[in-house]
Amino acid sequence: MSDNYKIEFTKFAAKKYAKLCKKSKILEKQISKALESLSVDPFSPNLNTHGVNTAMYDGKVYSSFISGDIRIIWEFSNGSLHILVLNIGGHSGTNNVYR
Repeated sequence: MSDNYKIEFTKFAAKKYAKLCKKSKILEKQISKALESLSVDPFSPNLNTHGVNTAMYDGKVYSSFISGDIRIIWEFSNGSLHILVLNIGGHSGTNNVYR
């Protein structure tokens, strides 16, 4: 039995993921690598995971590093070995993931 976390996406996050991957194959690989790390250890140092306070989401929400300005916003869901991806996108700018 695997102890890896199961990664699931909200519909919103799935659309953002598809859009980012379509934009750049390099970014697609970086996101895939980050998701793999997240599934093994959500608090791995290379992800720079930290809790975030935002009015956009309820409960305990985390942000993890993907690359440069790109972050993944997620929460534990349906038990301790499930991660629900809420958003993927820029850290800054008008459409940042923290708004």
